[in-house]
Amino acid sequence: MKAFLLPLARYASVGSKHGVTEGAPKGDAREVEGLKRGLGHQVFKLDQSGNVVMTLGEAGVSGYGPKHFNGPSGALVTPSGDIWVTDGHRGGNNRIVKFSKDGTFLLEVGGGVDSKSGDPGKFNDPHDLTMDSSGRILVAGRLLEGLLFGVGASDPLTLAIVPLVLAAMALLASFFPARRATSIDPAVVLRQE
Repeated sequence: MKAFLLPLARYASVGSKHGVTEGAPKGDAREVEGLKRGLGHQVFKLDQSGNVVMTLGEAGVSGYGPKHFNGPSGALVTPSGDIWVTDGHRGGNNRIVKFSKDGTFLLEVGGGVDSKSGDPGKFNDPHDLTMDSSGRILVAGRLLEGLLFGVGASDPLTLAIVPLVLAAMALLASFFPARRATSIDPAVVLRQE
């Protein structure tokens, strides 16, 4: 059985095949140990016994293109057997990649280490993906952070103001129904019913 240095995601597919993605992106401190051991930047498809039946990517080699990953963080196998991979954890390639069921590269969407974006077809640190009942691929990433335009996701002022705004909206939304309820005489309402 293979030992994994940094397993990031597990996935299940049709035919009881399972898999795991492995690898911190180039420059991440966690990548160093993997490189020493010749591990990382790969996606593995496993059988029920845990034996590797397919490998995508090159062990211990980060890169860009049809045969390399730079921090793969999630994978999905569709009912037809196609394999989708999120490749871009923490500054990696910021793309999703599609392979056929036999591992042949088919296409990529987004891409490039410096291509962080919240624009359609671009990604900012894609983490994982899933498929909805209509067959659409949904990608989880740091899109919200990309939409904040100059405001960091951990900005103290933002973290203080957002809960206050949400609380004010909740109070306002409950004020009008509560005001109306207090203006009604319960005895009159009960007589009418």
